[in-house]
Amino acid sequence: MSRLSDREQWELVLPEMGYMATLRNLRNFDKAGLKETHRKQVGIRLADPREVENSRQLPFRFWAAYMNSSAYWQRYLGQALDHSTRNVPVLPGRTLVLIDTSGSMSVPMSTPRPRGNRTVRAMNAATGQTEDREPKVPQRVEAAALFGLAFALKNAGNVDVFGFADGQMAVTGLINSGKSLLEITSLFTAQVGRVGHGTQIRRAVNDCYSGHDRIMLFSDCQAQDSYGAGGDVFSAVPQNRHCFAWNLAGYSKSAVIPGSTRHELGGLADSSFQLIPTLERGSLEAWPWQ
Repeated sequence: MSRLSDREQWELVLPEMGYMATLRNLRNFDKAGLKETHRKQVGIRLADPREVENSRQLPFRFWAAYMNSSAYWQRYLGQALDHSTRNVPVLPGRTLVLIDTSGSMSVPMSTPRPRGNRTVRAMNAATGQTEDREPKVPQRVEAAALFGLAFALKNAGNVDVFGFADGQMAVTGLINSGKSLLEITSLFTAQVGRVGHGTQIRRAVNDCYSGHDRIMLFSDCQAQDSYGAGGDVFSAVPQNRHCFAWNLAGYSKSAVIPGSTRHELGGLADSSFQLIPTLERGSLEAWPWQ
């Protein structure tokens, strides 16, 4: 192996690499300079609907890869992102999705810790030349929109989506536009600031809830009307309806009074979707397979 170049070593192991390993090494393929025939094979595999479904990867993984990949891989990752919604669960009943678009949601989800060579090969739009750069980290609002909109696409017709800050904006029309998940996520995040910059969670719930079977809230919970400030943000929702709040700032602030149908979860990961049916079954004391 020591006699082979980096490119030759990658091309040798490509047929044996799993889907996730392939997805995580796209920048290494660029740096090694894979031959076009091998690059095309990788791209076709990335965008293959069956490969995406069998990989069990959810949208967030593809979004992070898309942000940190060269334009060559992005065209395939955009297709994979759409296919990944097949791994999003279909839930019974109507769901209200509330996505926080306040000013604090524009900060990165986290800051990557240095670990070896963390640079990403990318195209400089001004010079047209490729260069190394630090990896991009999704903003809180990007991650929130991706999850909320992916769920809405998979459960089309049964989900109402609103962005909120001081006021609210209905964005359900994006779901019915026929655009890709990547496109509607970008269109949604471009509207940040349209309804203010505060975090009025309780107002959004009061104004948007209309008998839904569950609420999915994506926010950093830095709210003026949160639990920590003495208010119950889900007071307008009956206790027999589940309310899920994903706190994208971790547990620095709380917005939910805990209960059997009130759930606040720190952070956001691909496993987040699977928690919803599990927690709903748990409140009914049902077995996992029921």
